[in-house]
Amino acid sequence: MAHRQEFLSLKQGERSVMEYNSEFKKLSEFYPQLVAQDEDWMCQFMQNLAAYIRDRMSGSSISSYREALDRVLTIELTWQQISREKEKEVGKQNLALLRHTLLWYPQLPIPIASLLPSALLAAAALSLPAAAFHLHAISLKSGLLPADAYVLTTVVTAYSRLRLLPLACRLLDELPAAEVATSAFNALISGHALASSPSPSPAALATFRRMRLADVPFDDVTFLALLPAAPPASIPPLHGVAFRSSLASAPSVSNCLLSCFSRIGAVDVARQLFDEMPDQRKDLVSWNAMISCYAQNGLAHQVLALYDKMKESPSVEPDAITLIGVLSSCANLGAYSIGRRIENSINQKDSYASNTHIKNALINLHAKCGDLAQARKVFDEMHQRTIVSWTAMIAGYGTHGHGDEALFLFDKMLEEGIKPDEVVMVSVLPFKIPGECAVKESLESLFPDEVQPIVLAKESSVISALS
Repeated sequence: MAHRQEFLSLKQGERSVMEYNSEFKKLSEFYPQLVAQDEDWMCQFMQNLAAYIRDRMSGSSISSYREALDRVLTIELTWQQISREKEKEVGKQNLALLRHTLLWYPQLPIPIASLLPSALLAAAALSLPAAAFHLHAISLKSGLLPADAYVLTTVVTAYSRLRLLPLACRLLDELPAAEVATSAFNALISGHALASSPSPSPAALATFRRMRLADVPFDDVTFLALLPAAPPASIPPLHGVAFRSSLASAPSVSNCLLSCFSRIGAVDVARQLFDEMPDQRKDLVSWNAMISCYAQNGLAHQVLALYDKMKESPSVEPDAITLIGVLSSCANLGAYSIGRRIENSINQKDSYASNTHIKNALINLHAKCGDLAQARKVFDEMHQRTIVSWTAMIAGYGTHGHGDEALFLFDKMLEEGIKPDEVVMVSVLPFKIPGECAVKESLESLFPDEVQPIVLAKESSVISALS
């Protein structure tokens, strides 16, 4: 009875759509008779969505639960983008208001404490270090620092985002450890991680060590900033720290650890982590992280096996990231029939029609499996192509010996201003260059001046392809 009431009163609230959908599916298993028909399922799901989603769904013609979920996810994404822009605009307005008031009406009492944080973040977002310096000085003059932990954190965050990391570090150095908040260290760790991305950041790890020596408590945000930037040898020890502090059981940290172990090639450890996660805490990110782990480490059979297991789970639905990993594995294995079945399901969802990454994965699938006509059909129907689109199509023609088509597309790509990469170069030059002796001269004539140093550095790859 309790489950029935919980199911009937379930609301999205502060959850994301996918979190709400997962909880909705889990509770619906107790009372399948309430959602026996797809229409019942759809109505029950939609009536307790967040108000902003319901408002935008009113008047829409929806025929199925699956269509409703796709529409709702699109609305949520659009709303999040609008919200971020509004937050940035509010920060700009606060920055302008604060500076104007201090300049023209210095005698007026103004709520500096409430305006300062958003103004500082706006200065960082607008890449205005001088404004950040000015606001920092105001916070010191007004007595907000070092006492106000929130303002302190915002100053450190602003300096970190502006890549002024020495200033952020010095700010922490000048303050007693007791006055430094967890969020200030988190901001600095995040700043070091962003500054070194995509390379590991020893500075981020050193900041975490300093945080522990100062007995400043760490949280899941600390690990989410630190783990992606940690050197490979540090991942297992950090996993141990997270485990001992019970943070490893948090879904966000578990998913981050999955990705990190995948990055360092520790596939078995990643799978052990995945298997140890309770089913109710395995969300879409968890499944995608494990599928991506297998795909990135060339374990295509395991990708397909895990995908089949994922489809049996009542709490998750594959999304674009899932499908891209699975399609890539189908292409590597030559599992064309499985790939075509996935393509058929993709074609039934309007939300995937303009997804460039999925289209690129489909081109790669068809080209590697020898169906160049279908690959070209997907390529020609794309509204927007990336270098990956061109590379997949040209490499497909080159691999199967269709030199004229490869050269035609290559020339067209250059006409559209797309810079070739090494894969395209190796695919077309065997048809374009008569022999090894002319390689360097041909490279210099084919590629723009600004990319010639990169291209010539790959000359050995081209010669190997021609030999």
